[in-house]
Amino acid sequence: MARITTLVHMADIARVTVDDLRRGRQDVIDPALAHQLTTAIEVALLTAVRGERRECAAECTRRAELWERTMDNPDTNELLRTEARHRANEARSLADRIATRE
Repeated sequence: MARITTLVHMADIARVTVDDLRRGRQDVIDPALAHQLTTAIEVALLTAVRGERRECAAECTRRAELWERTMDNPDTNELLRTEARHRANEARSLADRIATRE
């Protein structure tokens, strides 16, 4: 459901952008060009969002690895080890949710 919402949202943003740009310029931007511009803007937005999501998922994975190293450190006390396990699990879960959200 989230994927469909995002795709529709980006398509709406692209369409509204082109509609605004086209207003008063219909003689220069015909419907065919408007469609091409809408598609190009939508692809650019989706590319940017997907790149940002990949970076966020990677950051979550880096944090999970940090907490896992803390958890695996023999000098870590039991209370911190438990906290590290919970935080690592949460970071892995967030990375997965972010990465799988197209």
